[in-house]
Amino acid sequence: MKKENINVRKLINDRYNPVTAFHCKTKKSVNELFNELSKLGYKWGSGHELSDFDLWHGTNTCYTVNRKTKTIGLSSVETSIRNKEFVYEYKCQKCDRNVQSKDSKR
Repeated sequence: MKKENINVRKLINDRYNPVTAFHCKTKKSVNELFNELSKLGYKWGSGHELSDFDLWHGTNTCYTVNRKTKTIGLSSVETSIRNKEFVYEYKCQKCDRNVQSKDSKR
């Protein structure tokens, strides 16, 4: 299996299928994802830095992305799928360089 370096900026800004939510199964994945999102200028919807609060909210959580306001919110996996958000399963690249799409494409 080919390992590829996932570019979070490209996933979010994809012209045809931008990621609107990320799902992480592990705390390591969340920490890595939020480090990348912080570098891109994203904050919590409240305006706080992503590092100001505990990043891990469990395995039933999606981290929603608002490109216009550069903010991150929380949603359950079921709500994200019901809202037809494009959810990506983000895996720690240092641990496993694969990112797999969930079945909630538009």
